[in-house]
Amino acid sequence: MSSVKKVLEIQRETIPYLYEFKDSKLTPFSSSIEEYKGQKQAYVVYSFNKPETEQGSGSRLLYTRIYPNESAVRTTGDFNTELGEKKENFTLNEIKWSVYEINGTPNIHLKGEKDGIVYEIVTQEVSLREVKELLATFISN
Repeated sequence: MSSVKKVLEIQRETIPYLYEFKDSKLTPFSSSIEEYKGQKQAYVVYSFNKPETEQGSGSRLLYTRIYPNESAVRTTGDFNTELGEKKENFTLNEIKWSVYEINGTPNIHLKGEKDGIVYEIVTQEVSLREVKELLATFISN
């Protein structure tokens, strides 16, 4: 079992509010767990439609993190985005999502909330239409 899969198993066992993508077009590339004052945070990076000829993670990615809204989160480059205009709001799988442009890029930053838990997704070369289709498979375990 790869180290990414091992961490995903630990996330499933220890984070009751974990949501994961269950779409065959997405492959977990990296995963980690952080804890601050007893509150666990999950991070998973998914490769999207990665061609077998492409090395590493691929160029089309979804960066995800999940944490209680009162938790302090570490500033990371993937999520430290300069938010632009709010594009829209919608609810899917009981999560209330807000979609923001990321200034200076074609990418988007989604922030969702359900029952005091924050779900964030930052895209890299994945359109809003594609993300919405994928979000239909973003489910709790």
